[in-house]
Amino acid sequence: MIIYARYTFNLDDIWMWLDVYHLRPIFNGYSPESGRFFPLASLDLNLLMLISTNPYLFFIFNALVVLLLGFVVWSISQMVLGLSALWARIVVLLLILLHPGFVTTMVGICYPERLQMLFLSLFVLSSLAFCTKPTVLYAIVGFVSANIAIYYKEPTFLMIACFGIFGLFVSAYRQYAKWILVYYISLIISAAVYLCIYFVAIYPKITSIYSRNTFDNAQEEWFIILKGLFNLASNDILLFVLLPSLVLYRIYRIVYRKSPIVLPYDVLMICALLYLGTFLKLKLFENYYLIPLYIISFSAVMYFLLVRNYIRLLFFKLLSLICLIIFAINTAPIGVNTFAFLKSEGVKLHSALGFIAKEAKAQPSLRLYFDGNGEDRKMYATWYWGYFDTYLKELYDTHNVSILFDESKLASGDYIVLNSSTSKMVDSAYLKQMGQRYELVYKSSAFGLPYVGLKPIIKAIFGHKQMLRESLYNNANIFKLPIHDYIYKVLPHNQIVR
Repeated sequence: MIIYARYTFNLDDIWMWLDVYHLRPIFNGYSPESGRFFPLASLDLNLLMLISTNPYLFFIFNALVVLLLGFVVWSISQMVLGLSALWARIVVLLLILLHPGFVTTMVGICYPERLQMLFLSLFVLSSLAFCTKPTVLYAIVGFVSANIAIYYKEPTFLMIACFGIFGLFVSAYRQYAKWILVYYISLIISAAVYLCIYFVAIYPKITSIYSRNTFDNAQEEWFIILKGLFNLASNDILLFVLLPSLVLYRIYRIVYRKSPIVLPYDVLMICALLYLGTFLKLKLFENYYLIPLYIISFSAVMYFLLVRNYIRLLFFKLLSLICLIIFAINTAPIGVNTFAFLKSEGVKLHSALGFIAKEAKAQPSLRLYFDGNGEDRKMYATWYWGYFDTYLKELYDTHNVSILFDESKLASGDYIVLNSSTSKMVDSAYLKQMGQRYELVYKSSAFGLPYVGLKPIIKAIFGHKQMLRESLYNNANIFKLPIHDYIYKVLPHNQIVR
């Protein structure tokens, strides 16, 4: 609760905080021209800012979401495994809490997956309970939570529709009571309503397809796709390897061994794969897009491995072990790094802003450079320097700072910011060189952690390969260093700092 409620900073948060500061309503989930329609995305932000614009209010809310989500996940695990296998329930909870996608989502304010996961978890919990003991209460909770989750991210309606269709088919085939069928029919109708709204209000206005990347040629597109698939496969091996393997084995058991379909577990795994396929088709590879799949599928994976005892099979035993090892040496360290980075970045940003604003107010004008940064969005963290200027003007009332990029034109009195957004490899030798050439006037007290995992290690080993350098756009900062922010001042040419 405490660490999640501390101030933080995330990618799109940087412009949303300005809207919060100015009490401007945020409509992040409605963009018909690009086909985006998830209108509940920023509802919590708009309601919270009516109470206060203090960031701690927003992060206390996030902390409560994490606490409640953890409680629901624990309840689902207990419903599947009972009071036994305590170690398994703890491992599952850690797999979710330490995932970089979960961390990214929960320590920011810009991601609709925060509340999407909460309502999906309630949907899974109520559906499990409904399949065990059908009651009106479980049906109502499942129906309401599903309908709310649908409007937090577009592909959610596919999962709800899939769950409803398969549930209806199996229940009708087994001649369950008609009122039980009503639950699944209501889910199908809910998904159909969303689809109708989308085709009436959004589809006719689409002028472009939403994309996180722009490609100059086919080769570059393949580079990005392969890199994205590698990132997802290494960070989400549980979804890319273990889950599909279980689904294929279940299909084999159902078709050839005449094993009955198990509601809702078989259906939940199919829903998860459908959601995964949607984002692969859209070429959206960021880790936070897939974190809801863990909420949807973890109960089914636990059930078949531990309750049906598929883990006794050598294949699933080895596969599960490999997945857990890769998660432990790659995914979890990235999650810890992501948490440290996001928790320190906001503090460092405002500390640097305060220093530059103070320096600028003592002189007519100030020229500011970002070492190893620039205007190329494919290579540089342009959001950082872009909003650095905006924040200076809107929050610090500082209007005499010019941000420049051609470091060959550095002049006496100019300032240089060096932080983890640089594209250069910053080690102790580089910091020493900067300290000798310029005067160090600022160093942040807050700091993050180096980016450690399989991906940066592979980059370090094969960084000399031309193909890899091209895919990285020659960005050598594979470990996201330095962990502190530094600001230097350019001295007159006849002065050298010792």
